[in-house]
Amino acid sequence: MKYYDNYIFDLYGTLIDIHTDETKPIVWQHLAERYNEYGCLWAPDDLRNAYLHMCWEEERKLRQETDYQNVEIELRRVFIRLFFEGHWRECGIPLNGKLVSQWRRIYPHAPNAVMKRFMNSRFIAETAIAFRNDAMEYIRLYENTRKTLAELQKTKRVFLLSNAQACFTDHEIDMFDLGKYFEKIYLSSNEQVKKPEKQFIMNLMNENMLDPQKTVMVGNDIISDMGSARAVGIDGILLNTFGFDAKRLQEDFAQVYGQEKPNVEVIEDGDIGKLIAA
Repeated sequence: MKYYDNYIFDLYGTLIDIHTDETKPIVWQHLAERYNEYGCLWAPDDLRNAYLHMCWEEERKLRQETDYQNVEIELRRVFIRLFFEGHWRECGIPLNGKLVSQWRRIYPHAPNAVMKRFMNSRFIAETAIAFRNDAMEYIRLYENTRKTLAELQKTKRVFLLSNAQACFTDHEIDMFDLGKYFEKIYLSSNEQVKKPEKQFIMNLMNENMLDPQKTVMVGNDIISDMGSARAVGIDGILLNTFGFDAKRLQEDFAQVYGQEKPNVEVIEDGDIGKLIAA
């Protein structure tokens, strides 16, 4: 195993083993009930359809505003829009300094100001976490995640670069107390761009003045993680945590590297602990 000065890690499928299912009816039933408490007249199926449509709208808008192909929306904007843009009844519950009905009358005339006011509100944070918890099937660290990060941190610079929504992931990083292992954390929803877009990893490389020859990207996905590594000319380490067979790996490598030989070391069993094995 080759050693590096700088390690850039993916999160989900690399450090955290997770499975979510947002198609479960209970996800939308609970979200509709939460909104209905505040006067939003959502039926679960209508709410799900509106959510998906708003995600599409937000993504289209972001593509028009940036030069990125691989954009990442801020999902809190969708939760806020769902709160204000559906049918509603009068609601006298105080929220964020005004009654809910007052906010709803202000929103059509000053949506950006209201959006800004609610973006970091406790209500939206709790809504996002409740939504995530309902969709969660399981979440856990891979066996050697903590041990590996702790060991690397002693002598290396360690970073996190994840395609993730901060409204979910900040909580999950805190849940496992992982933040202490990283010099800096880069989440795609904060940057409006996601892997494998070159600019996402370039932001990290440039801001921290990393030498490409001494830097490696560690992840479980060839397209996004190894594609990011190739985009900036650094090596990659692929943790095959999903157990893809040789044919699948070869196809994905060909999609990213074409006829080039990948500068990637594959850990077939996905054991992150092999990064520090003697």
